Parts: sequence; C-alpha cells; structure tokens
Amino acid sequence: MSIAKSPPGRRLGLLRRLVSTVPKSLMIAIALAGLFTIGVITVSEVTYSNTITGLDRLRGERERIDLVDDFLEAMLNAETGQRGYLLTGRTDYLAPLEKARKQLPLIRSELETALIDRPDRREAAMRLYELCRQKITELDDSIRRFDQGERASPSEPMTSDESKRLMDQIRTGIEQLSSSMSQEFRENRQRVRDSMFMARMGLFVVASLNLLLLVAVVWLLVKNLAHKDQITRLIDSENVRLGHEVAERTRELNELSNHLQQSTEMDKAALARDLHDELGGILTSAKMDLDWMRSHTPASGETDARFEQLNHLLDDAVLLKRRVVENLRPSLLDNLGLVPAIEWHVTELCEKSGVACEMDLPEDLAGIQPDTAIALYRIVQEGLTNVLRHARARTFRLSLKRLPTGLRLAMADDGIGLPPTFNPSSLSHGLSGMRQRARALGGNVAWKPTPGGGTTVEIEIPRGAV
Repeated sequence: MSIAKSPPGRRLGLLRRLVSTVPKSLMIAIALAGLFTIGVITVSEVTYSNTITGLDRLRGERERIDLVDDFLEAMLNAETGQRGYLLTGRTDYLAPLEKARKQLPLIRSELETALIDRPDRREAAMRLYELCRQKITELDDSIRRFDQGERASPSEPMTSDESKRLMDQIRTGIEQLSSSMSQEFRENRQRVRDSMFMARMGLFVVASLNLLLLVAVVWLLVKNLAHKDQITRLIDSENVRLGHEVAERTRELNELSNHLQQSTEMDKAALARDLHDELGGILTSAKMDLDWMRSHTPASGETDARFEQLNHLLDDAVLLKRRVVENLRPSLLDNLGLVPAIEWHVTELCEKSGVACEMDLPEDLAGIQPDTAIALYRIVQEGLTNVLRHARARTFRLSLKRLPTGLRLAMADDGIGLPPTFNPSSLSHGLSGMRQRARALGGNVAWKPTPGGGTTVEIEIPRGAV
C-alpha cells in the first residue's frame, strides 16, 4: 500500500502557519536552546577528541619512559648475572646477561621509532645504547678472563674503576633521560587535566545556559498557554454573549413575524368584512336598481341585451367579491370551523387541478383557538399550493389528528420529491411562512421523502396552543 506524501509547497505552508501561531519570543528561546544544545554537543566532542589525543600522548610518554627504564633494568640484571657467575662459576647465572644482550637492540629500535619526533632525545638514547653495549662488552671481557683462569683475590674488587665509571655513566644518562621524559610527562598530564577542567567548565556553563533557556522556554510556554486560555475564555464569553444576543434578536424577530402575521390576518379579516358588507351591499343595490330600470324601460332588443350584459357583469362582480373575501378570510372557518373549511378548500382546488385527494380529518375539533385554526388553514393552503405548482403529483393526502400531546397535521404527495439542493435552513418564502406559523404556535415543521416517491410534510402543534 502506497502512502501519499504532501507536496513541498503544502508542507511549507503548514510550517509557515505553525510558525505564525507561535510567539516570536518563544521561537527565539527555542532557537537559542537549540544553538546551545549544539554547543554542548560540540564542546563534548572537542573535549572527547582532546582527551583522547592527550591520553595517547601520555601513553606514548609512559611507554618511552618504560623503555628507558628497561635499559637500566637490563644492565642491572646483566651485571648481577656477571657477578654471580664470577662468584660461583655456575653458567646459569649468565642467563640475565644473554637476555640483556638480546633486549638491548630491541629497546634501541623501539626508542628510535618512539623518539623520531624528538631528535635531541633520540641522540641521547643512542649514546645511552652505546654505553650499554660497551658495558656488555666489558662484562663479556671479564667473563672471558675468568674462564681463562684469571681469578681475582678475595681482597681485590670484582669490578674495575673503568667498569664502575661506565655503569655510573649509564645510570646518569638513564636518570637524565628518564627525568626529562618524566618532567614532560607530568607537564602533558597537567595540560590534559587543565584541558579536561576547562572542557568541564565549558560544559557546565553551556549546560547551565541551556537549562536557563529551557526554563525560559517552559515559562514562555506556560505564559502562552495562559494567554491562550484567557483568549479562549474571552471567546467563550463572547460566544455566550453573542448567543444570547442572537437568541434575543431571534425572539424579537419571531415576535415581530408573529405580530405581522396576526396583523395581516386581522387586516385581511377587516378587509373581508368591509368587502362583504360594503361592496356586497353596493352590488346588491346595483342589481335591484337594474331590475327596477328594466321594469320601467320600454322593451326593445338592444335595451334588453344591454340590461342582460350588465346583469352578467354584476354577477361576475359578486363572484369576484366572494372569491376575494374567501381568500382574505374564509367564511367557513368563522362559521363552521377548521375541518369544513379545510375540506372545502382542498376539494375545490383538487377538482380544479385534476389531482385526487385523500383526507383523514376528525369529525369535530371544537374548542380550537382562532389563531391556531387560521394558522393551520394557511399551512394547508400553502402546502397544497406548492404541491399543485411544483410537485407534478397525481394524489394528495391530508391527515389531521388530535393527539394527547396536541395536533398532528401531515400532508403527502406522490410527485417528484424534494430537490437535491433542498436545505431546511434556507427555504422559500412560502415554506418559510409555513415554518414560521408553526413556530408561532410553539410547534415545528419537518420535510421528508415519501416512501415510493414524493414529499411528506409533518406539523406538530403542542397541546397548549390548541
């Protein structure tokens, strides 16, 4: 399975966004902490390298000192072996002499290699080797004379002045060379100690500064978090305030909308009464006057035709007045109640449009409040109008039931259904008016697809509004 990688531009954008959200002081502190951390690593590596170099140098000095001491040890062993042989005549005492004879060239070779960078000391070591070789030769001569029968008397010394002088020169040369090398060894060791001490102090200073920077980073982080918490609290407080303000404005708008709807219904009712009373009286008087004029006018074909045409016009005006009045305020709603008014309105519109209607209405809804009745009537009116205009339905079903919790109104059709772009939070004026009328009564409206195709609208009105 392959893992998709972010393009460099997107990663750079995320990094810039992250950097922009971090305070500059915190970024500087983090950068300094990183630099000091690199400094600690650098100082540690330099210290390690210097220490290893110094230790290697000290080890070389120690080895050279040991090689010089090996000269003395070899010569002392050789001289001791020679004396033992001269005293006892036993050849096994000559083993140290033979060993010294073999060691001297090896020691000389190792010293010559070890002191290649110190010509002065190498020259002194070579002189010391020559003295040792002369001493070996002198010891061999004494052994040879002993073997030839030259025995020293007990009162005579075993070694000559020349042999003693030669051994003293060897000791003095070894002591001088060893002392010089030991002095340099001590100086180098002190330099290594000083270097390690300075490195330790450098590490301590850098680590202390790094620790201080880390403390500063932690302090800045805590301060930044506290600042963010404060901003979050302010945002939450502002959101609560805005929420209350939005709720208050929404309540005011709902109250205003309810007031406008009630005022509109009152104005429609007043206008319907005026049209019914005033215009109805005028049209009735006009028909009566027309009948009087017809009865007092000599009959003629043209006059009768004019009277007949005027009578039809007055009848059309009466029908128009009745239709306008019913649209403004259905008289059935005020005279017979909600159920007959809904039944008559739905039946009339469905018959005109050719849509089959199925209604499940209660026989009696006595006691319903006038505001609730007109709101439900307007909701049914708007819902049926939408179905006839947009749904292309063949059947319209209406159900109104009284429940223990209030009223439940349902309208369903078998049309084309809700559009893909339907959004309950963004409705047309007609659908929004349906929801606003339901909310004014404390209820709610829900739109959902009808099984098999079409749309169902469900309205719940609480018991308190009925």
